[in-house]
Amino acid sequence: MSRPSGTEKTPRGQNVDEGTAAPQESDSWYRAYVTSNEHLGTPEENAAYFARIFEEAPAPYIVTDPSMLIRDANRAAQRILKRPLLWLRGKPLYSVVAKGERRAFNAIAPDIVATHTVMTRPLRLQPAQGEEIDVFFSACAARDRSGKPETIFWIFLHPLEPWNEDLL
Repeated sequence: MSRPSGTEKTPRGQNVDEGTAAPQESDSWYRAYVTSNEHLGTPEENAAYFARIFEEAPAPYIVTDPSMLIRDANRAAQRILKRPLLWLRGKPLYSVVAKGERRAFNAIAPDIVATHTVMTRPLRLQPAQGEEIDVFFSACAARDRSGKPETIFWIFLHPLEPWNEDLL
């Protein structure tokens, strides 16, 4: 990994071109920065690396747009919802929420989009077959440079449910 150059910021937040000294190999923060970024490669390698992390994560992850339409769901989400990605993609997230919880879910959805922090709440999901599943979700909005929400990331977890026994 090359050292920061030009107008890039160092991990300490300093601009290299503002008269600060270039980082030295002996700087512990610089060694930690390089080590933490060793997995980085070409843009294609990075995309494949993070796609694999998303896909193989043991916890159910769902990605929606700000209007709560499902864009993506990892294997764990597909498994607990008992729905393939092709069925989930493009559906509103509330379509996998238990019917008795949909009104409350739709009431808090705008808050998830509006907040700049992670929101965590209990929720009941309805798989395609079987009983409803009580989970906790954490969700946060990813924003563009202007602050406009682009994507909502969701993680669902309840380690005591039968579908999650392999995590125990």
